[in-house]
Amino acid sequence: MTSRAVATGFALIAMFLCVSASARPVSYTGGWTVIETSNRASTAGLLHYTAAYNLSIGARYEWQRGSDTRLKAIQPTFLAKRWFGKDYQGNLYLTGGFGKANRGVDGSSISETASFAGVMADWETRSLFVSYEGRQLNLGKFGNQTMHAARLGWAPYEGDTGALGDMGCHLMETPFNVLDLGYPDRVECSVGAVYVDEFRRGEFPDGFPPSSHVVLRFPYQNGDFIKLHWMDGGIQPARPEELEPDELMGDGGNGVIIIGDRGKMMCDHPHQQRWKLP
Repeated sequence: MTSRAVATGFALIAMFLCVSASARPVSYTGGWTVIETSNRASTAGLLHYTAAYNLSIGARYEWQRGSDTRLKAIQPTFLAKRWFGKDYQGNLYLTGGFGKANRGVDGSSISETASFAGVMADWETRSLFVSYEGRQLNLGKFGNQTMHAARLGWAPYEGDTGALGDMGCHLMETPFNVLDLGYPDRVECSVGAVYVDEFRRGEFPDGFPPSSHVVLRFPYQNGDFIKLHWMDGGIQPARPEELEPDELMGDGGNGVIIIGDRGKMMCDHPHQQRWKLP
């Protein structure tokens, strides 16, 4: 991609803002995540790398206090399904692992081959979070364990960020990673307005604008610049002439277009990573 590339992110409908108190077992492609969990029975740590939008591979260490069992395992996690709604998100994960379990017995340490399989699911809105986790752990001669856990969380305050604060982190991830953008040196913005009466524009200082077009300029190579256009609330970029008349631009509601000297690239929601080369 050349220095005159333009990255355009557009969202016709503002989607919900994900609010969760826990780290994701699958994050963004290329991301590293550390997750620590602790309860009365055990303490565990997981360091994982997300190799694809739906797959992470990590190293797990777990200490079970009652039996003084220490588990070390490689843990892959697969995002089997993700549901998006107007004001909710749901995820279904499948996970497993293989490694070694050590237990102190009469002053010595005994090792056993260990394996486990499990399922994790969560559902959330901007104010409510519900999750479930189940796991079957095989510790060889140490025995088998079955675990079930559920959580419920509620946020008393819902922050309004608009589409830019909601979907911006997802849609902008693509141009930032592909073009290695740093910090912009200029930002321009225009916003839409809502009229509550004839020639009377409504003022909502605690809310976000109904639509916006933000242009960010980034310094690039050889003194050139890249411009990134963010559009939401029904504002869209010009339709690429390479698209067929009945062909969707993005997914019909969200998408990214990157325009360079040698052509154009377009994808729908970045989690899907379905790129088109018009």
